[in-house]
Amino acid sequence: MEAEKVYRDDLQTWRKNGWALRGLYNALNAQEKDENAAKVKKDFDRAWQYADKMIVSSSPL
Repeated sequence: MEAEKVYRDDLQTWRKNGWALRGLYNALNAQEKDENAAKVKKDFDRAWQYADKMIVSSSPL
């Protein structure tokens, strides 16, 4: 899926980008790549643990 590649590319530059991690998690879930999605969710949870706003999509809108 192209979205997965875009998010992975972004994470090469910004390794703890919560927006990209959430987008990648959603993309992996859509592809039913459950093991990979679970790993990315853990990465997201660590990166976003002190945030004051929870995000559910890669778009800030």
